[in-house]
Amino acid sequence: MISKKIKLGLAMLELKGFGKAKVSEVISSMQQIPTDAEKVFDAIYYFSSLSGRKFPEVTKKNLEIAMDRAVRIMESCSVKGINIDYIASDDDRSWVRRYAGIPSAPLLLFSLGNTSVLDMPTIAIIGTREPTATGLKFASSIARKSIESGFCVISGLAIGCDIEAHKSTLEHNGKTVAILAHGLNEVHPIQHTEIANQIIDKGGCLLSEYPPNTPIERGYFVERDRLQSAVSLGVMVIETSLNGGSMHTVRFAEKQNRQVACLDHPDKFHDLTSIKGNRKLIDKGVTPIWDEASIDNFLEDLKQNSKSLDTVEPKQKTLL
Repeated sequence: MISKKIKLGLAMLELKGFGKAKVSEVISSMQQIPTDAEKVFDAIYYFSSLSGRKFPEVTKKNLEIAMDRAVRIMESCSVKGINIDYIASDDDRSWVRRYAGIPSAPLLLFSLGNTSVLDMPTIAIIGTREPTATGLKFASSIARKSIESGFCVISGLAIGCDIEAHKSTLEHNGKTVAILAHGLNEVHPIQHTEIANQIIDKGGCLLSEYPPNTPIERGYFVERDRLQSAVSLGVMVIETSLNGGSMHTVRFAEKQNRQVACLDHPDKFHDLTSIKGNRKLIDKGVTPIWDEASIDNFLEDLKQNSKSLDTVEPKQKTLL
C-alpha cells in the first residue's frame, strides 16, 4: 500500500498544477490506490466531481509519462540506497507525524542513512554562514550539550554554524541529521561531502524533499528551512542577520508551535550585522542562551513539551 502511494505521489507531483497539498488530498481520499494511468485519471476526476474541487487539466498520456517517471525514480533510489517515506499522520513514527501535522506538509521524503534517530528528542542548531568566533564556539558547545542530554542534532550542512554543529556532534559520538535543499545524489557544498558520509556512517542520515538529480534552486532553501524546524522539538539560533536564512526557520517554527532560543551575545557584539537578528528575536521574547545552565534549561523545556508534538490526529477521508 505504501509503495503504491509513493509511486502515485511521485507521478502526480510530475503533473503541471499539482502541488503537495492537492496530491495528498486526492491520495488520502482513496480506499484503494490505482496502479495504472487510466485508473488514476478516473480517480482524479471522480474525486473532483465528488468534492466540488476544480483540478488542472490532465490527459491519460501525461499520466502515463508521469507514472513511468515515478517508476524510474523509485528504481534509481533503490540502486543508490535512498529510502522514500510517504508522510501521513497515521504513521507510527513520531518524526513522520510531526511532519504530517505542519502547514504545507511534505508528501514524500528521501533519506540516506538511519531515519530512526529522528524519533529521538531533536533540536535544530542553525545560523549564519559567517559566524563570529564566539558563534562557532557556542555552536560546538550547544551541539555537545545536546547530545549529552540525549538529543539528535538537526542542521543543514551549510558553511558556518551548521557544519560546526554537525562536526561537534560527530566528534562527541552523537547522532545528527542534515536536511538538504537538493537531491541526495550529491552534496552541496562539495567540501562537506566527507562530513555527510560520516553522518551516515555514524548512524545519522541525510534527508531531502527532492528526488535524486534535483538541482538546487533558491526557493528550495526556504522550503528546506521549514523541514528543519518541523522535525525538531525546538530551534537554537546561533547567529543571524535580520534577513538571514535562519529567520525563515524561526518564522516556520512559530507557525509549527516549536520553541525557539538564540544566543545572547555580550554588549560588545551588538553592533555586528551578523547578530542583529538575535537582538530582534530576544526583544520579541525568544529564549536567550548565554551559558551552559541556560542551554540545559532550554533542553529540559524541550523534553517536557515533546509529547504535544507527537499527537497529530490521522486524517479521515474516504471518498473513493
